[in-house]
Amino acid sequence: MYRAWRGDGYKSDGARLWYTRGMSDDRTELLVLRRATLARLQRVNAALSRWEEFLAAACLPPEYRRAVEPPTVTYEACKELQGLLCQRVGELEAAWEQE
Repeated sequence: MYRAWRGDGYKSDGARLWYTRGMSDDRTELLVLRRATLARLQRVNAALSRWEEFLAAACLPPEYRRAVEPPTVTYEACKELQGLLCQRVGELEAAWEQE
């Protein structure tokens, strides 16, 4: 991952700037990893919401049913990935507390 340090205490990964003045490199790295993992978790939760919308539309009578495109990733894969990402966030938060 490309990271650039700036002299004003901000750190960039190419897309965002984070204020890092006074933080050690390890804590900054944990913060970057946690934010990236939470962003992934947010995308997985959005995919699960699309699954729930698809399943709810399938339960409706045909005259009330909206056209909902089926998700590309299976529900089971999304749930498994959600669990793994939640576990990873917990590990990162535990590492943050130990710093």
